[in-house]
Amino acid sequence: MRDEVISLLRLNRLFGINSDETSEYNYIVIVGTSEKKVGLMVDSLISEEDVVIKPLRDQYTNSPGIAGACVLGDGSVSLIIDVSQLLDLGLKQEMQARERREASVW
Repeated sequence: MRDEVISLLRLNRLFGINSDETSEYNYIVIVGTSEKKVGLMVDSLISEEDVVIKPLRDQYTNSPGIAGACVLGDGSVSLIIDVSQLLDLGLKQEMQARERREASVW
C-alpha cells in the first residue's frame, strides 16, 4: 500500500471460524496503531458506522482481541475488535505456527 509492505491477518483463522477461502475476491481492511499496521482479511464489508463501545461483562470479557460491543441501529449487537490486542495475538499465533513448521522439518 503506497510503497509500504503490510502483513495480512486472516480473521477467520485467528478466531477459528470456518470460512470459504476460495473466493475470487478478498477484502482487506487496513488497521493499525501508531507503530504498526496490518491488513485484516475479511469475508465481506457491510458498512461503516460511528458507534459507542460498551464494555462486556460476560464470557467474552477476557477474549483477546475483543474490546467491547455496541448495539447497532437495527438492534443487533456487534463485537468491537481491539486492534492492538489483535496485532499481538496474530503475531503470537504466526510465531507459534512458524516454530511448528520448523520443528516438523527437523
